[in-house]
Amino acid sequence: MPCNVAHIRGVPEATQYLEDHLHGTAEVCERFLNELGISEVGRVIGLLHDLGKASQDFNDYIADRNDYSRGEIDHSTAGAQYINKNAEHGSIYQNIAIEMMELSILSHHSGLINCISSDGEPVFPNRINKQLTKTYYEEACGRIDPTIIDDINRSLDVATNNLAVFIEKLCVSIDDSKSRLFRLSLLNRFILSSLIDADRIDTISFQIDRKYERNDIRWDVLRDRFENRLCLMGKGDQISEIRKQISDDCLSAASNKPGVFTLSVPTGGGKTLSSFRFAINHLSDNNMSRIIYVVPYLSIIEQNAMVIRGMVNADSESDYVTECHSNVDVGDDDHEESDEWNSPMDSWDGPIIFTSMVQFLETLFSSGTKRIRRMHNLANSVIVFDEIQCLPIKTVFMFNEAVNFLCKECGASVVLCTATQPCLGSGIDYPAEMSNSVEIVADVQMLFDKLKRTSVNYVNPTGPPKGPDFIADMALDKIAEVSSILIIVNTKRMAKAVFDLLREKASSDIDLYHLSTNMCAVHRKGVLERLKMKLGHGKVICVSTQLIEAGVDIDFDSVIRSLAGLDSIAQAAGRCNRNARHECGNVFVVRTGENTSSLRDIEEGCRYADILMRKYPEDVISPKVMNEYYKYYFFKRNNEMYYPLKTVGMSLFGMLSNNKSGVQSYKNKYGKGLIRNKC
Repeated sequence: MPCNVAHIRGVPEATQYLEDHLHGTAEVCERFLNELGISEVGRVIGLLHDLGKASQDFNDYIADRNDYSRGEIDHSTAGAQYINKNAEHGSIYQNIAIEMMELSILSHHSGLINCISSDGEPVFPNRINKQLTKTYYEEACGRIDPTIIDDINRSLDVATNNLAVFIEKLCVSIDDSKSRLFRLSLLNRFILSSLIDADRIDTISFQIDRKYERNDIRWDVLRDRFENRLCLMGKGDQISEIRKQISDDCLSAASNKPGVFTLSVPTGGGKTLSSFRFAINHLSDNNMSRIIYVVPYLSIIEQNAMVIRGMVNADSESDYVTECHSNVDVGDDDHEESDEWNSPMDSWDGPIIFTSMVQFLETLFSSGTKRIRRMHNLANSVIVFDEIQCLPIKTVFMFNEAVNFLCKECGASVVLCTATQPCLGSGIDYPAEMSNSVEIVADVQMLFDKLKRTSVNYVNPTGPPKGPDFIADMALDKIAEVSSILIIVNTKRMAKAVFDLLREKASSDIDLYHLSTNMCAVHRKGVLERLKMKLGHGKVICVSTQLIEAGVDIDFDSVIRSLAGLDSIAQAAGRCNRNARHECGNVFVVRTGENTSSLRDIEEGCRYADILMRKYPEDVISPKVMNEYYKYYFFKRNNEMYYPLKTVGMSLFGMLSNNKSGVQSYKNKYGKGLIRNKC
């Protein structure tokens, strides 16, 4: 029997034989897909994913005995063709199951390939029907260890039938065809994710000469440590007592079965610790795997991760918290084999992950292989979305369908946290399925009434918009009455203009600060730290864009805010009198002349906020008014939630579901019906 080589290691020198690599990958992939009850699928695709490496050309390549580059030797198509030739085709669900396994094998180096391209080309059928001589199919089947083939043949029909049952159950539970197809695409990505991660884990294990082992986390120890440290935190004042009430509500709700939860907490209500209390107790009660925090801004990720580290880590133990965002995740998007073991970063295989909304959406929808590798670790996890109101409008339907898939098919729990809860569950074409959702806070309105610490004042509801001079002069006038003022505007240009005017006009006893996304993360963080230290020790004015208003734990006496959406105004109010040091803090909202024509969300938010601030001048950021705001701002933008792509004349949501345009292009080119013959 020929010796087929999968990988060669230089130091210490060693060879990984193909059969060992296939068995190793299958073992890990089987364990990953057991989360969905389809472990045999993992076994089959793991054993077949590199079948084409059992060719003389590949073995010559890896031994540097020919002129091929790696990309010229197709070693993934043969495994997909084996399934196509040997699996039992039958019902529509069996056929879909077969194609999903084939697609996963074909895509494990490239990212999930198209079935039909946007211009109608049959990419997947062309690949599966590729000439057998070019895929080394017959040669590979003849050279591979026969026990591998025997193992595949024993497992293939079981895998096909188990996956077909899963697919049928998913399909019959969904009436809408787009939604059904979209979630099937997510299932295929989940299977591919498991294969990619298993393949790389086995490869890295060989390269670093260390067997892969998943860490067993003593969640009971972490939970007890968290609860003990929570008991030691400050008590007695009114704000602390309200935060304790919220925290206790989170503990009470944690015993619920997995599903969708909302946590509607006013700014300053201690959402970070309370949501984590829910997450760690909910995980423990339901035997779940990990906690994933998804946060919109890097500054909040770093801040919140530091808080949770302080609650669960012990000096003598490893760090249980992994941050995964652009400041730390700098690898090549399709880097395949690392010299270092970096599993929590690469695959989110860690107990507590803090990441950004961008990275979360890329894990579910991006091309390539790096991000998708993480997707399978979303199963059986508690996923907390902090500041969910920051979700971009154009991604709403994709996000909602992902939440539905993760909760219904993958056993995850999702927590939507914010002071300004958007209406994701009703009134739009593709809502999150929240019919059985649980609001964690027992009495949201009472909580908002108790935590009301500010008065919102609309400065110029009539008359012309104001410029930077007006805002600078207003700040200098108000600073005579208070110690600190925060100015939040919509554009970097306006922020700079106001700051420059304040530098000209302010007296020397006023400390001025400027925050902008033009600053690098380290600079911005340094300014924030110095600003926090200065507050309470003299006169302070800070000028910022909206980066400061969501989740940043900072407290000013007064806030001046350019007119924006009510959600932004509510978040800005959360930076005013945050710790109730005064009876009431003032938030002044000013209609400005900023150019927001390229900032659609801000422009639309301003329009509807203006209407409601005139209608409800006394109670504009209450839950009742906020709900009315979302009916204006949210529901009327239903068409934008499909993620329209103007350059190609279709939506991303449509392309990832029924690909109607691509199918029609195919029919125009090749006639009706897509027929893919067995190879």
